[in-house]
Amino acid sequence: MTETTQKVLVIDDDRTVLDLIKTTLEERGFEVHTAASSREALRLIRENSYHLAFLDLVLPDMNGILLSQEIRKLAPSLLDHTVFMTGVTLEQGTIDYFQSFSGGFLKKPLRLASIDEALRRVA
Repeated sequence: MTETTQKVLVIDDDRTVLDLIKTTLEERGFEVHTAASSREALRLIRENSYHLAFLDLVLPDMNGILLSQEIRKLAPSLLDHTVFMTGVTLEQGTIDYFQSFSGGFLKKPLRLASIDEALRRVA
C-alpha cells in the first residue's frame, strides 16, 4: 500500500453487495474495509480514517440515516464523501436529500457504471 491509497468503508448487510463493491474498488486501487452492521461500521470508523464510504440505508441494527448522524459525530467530513445506497423505493424528497450530499445516492441493484460515477463525485 502506498501513502496515497485511499481507504474506503463499505457498509451493507448484503454480502453480495459488499463483495461487489469491495472487488470493484480494490481493482481501482482503493483499500477497502467492509461492515455488515452499523455497530461494526462505527467500530471501524473509531479505529481508522476513511476517505470515502458507501452506506446502505437499510441495516439490521440501525438505519442508514441514524448511522449517518453517528458518523457525523465521529468523522464529520466523511459524510461529504459518502455514497448512500438502497434497494427500497424512496419518496423523491428523500432521494433529493441524499443526492444533495456530494457522494449522492445509488439505487440497487448496483451497476459498475454507477459505482464509477459515484467515485468520480467523491474521490
